[in-house]
Amino acid sequence: MNPDPLRHFRQFGAQGFAPSADPAALATALSIYHNNRLGIRRRAVSLSYPLTEQLLGKPLFRPMLKAFCHQASMPHALEHSGAGLLHWLRAQPQGPALFADYPFLPSLLRWEWAHHLAYHSERYDPASHERCDLWLRHPSEPPPWRLHPALSVLSSRYPLAAIVARLTALSQGRATEGLAIERGDRRCWAVWPTLDNTAVAQLTPAQRRLLRWLKPPQPASLTPELFSPLPQLLKRGWLVARNDSAPVLRDLHSSLFFS
Repeated sequence: MNPDPLRHFRQFGAQGFAPSADPAALATALSIYHNNRLGIRRRAVSLSYPLTEQLLGKPLFRPMLKAFCHQASMPHALEHSGAGLLHWLRAQPQGPALFADYPFLPSLLRWEWAHHLAYHSERYDPASHERCDLWLRHPSEPPPWRLHPALSVLSSRYPLAAIVARLTALSQGRATEGLAIERGDRRCWAVWPTLDNTAVAQLTPAQRRLLRWLKPPQPASLTPELFSPLPQLLKRGWLVARNDSAPVLRDLHSSLFFS
């Protein structure tokens, strides 16, 4: 029997997996298939968190990754393989000690996952400036936009941008100094997809107020000051055209305002 289940199915069809087939050969094929899937998943999760791997080092990161891939449920889409890593880590016995050693690690994991989601995002039609302007002058339900499903906002008291820059330099051999991390004032960053990559920017208070207002829109509280950042949001593609027939993969409450 061919040890590759997919090739075997193409050669022999469903009968190739009938109970009458050689049990030992079938068990071998399924074991190879299972191990291949686990290996591919570990690779996918590793590619989702390269800076976390740089921070923790391969001797710590690789066993942790292997345990996560064995214990966590397998998603339908391979690019979502690392979605529950932070939640899984919090539930592990060694989690508190790990976060005590690296208190900014939850923020770093969210930062990397936000970039991963943005990079693998689907393409969406941009919101129409004319329709948005018309809605602002004559509010109704629903508005002609929705937030981009791959837009994420992260909030942290740690200097995430500086942490990411230093870990990136270390991974490229451009820096040898360690990380000096101190908590400071809370800041917020937006992460979103661009045409060929991802982008990140620190949010202004006005931008954050407008994003919060958009969850969901409340026409009665419209003010010109509130909507002053709207051109910036439209230019960056944070708002996309509403299509009520298309599913919203990650709405505002699940993708924004990580803390």
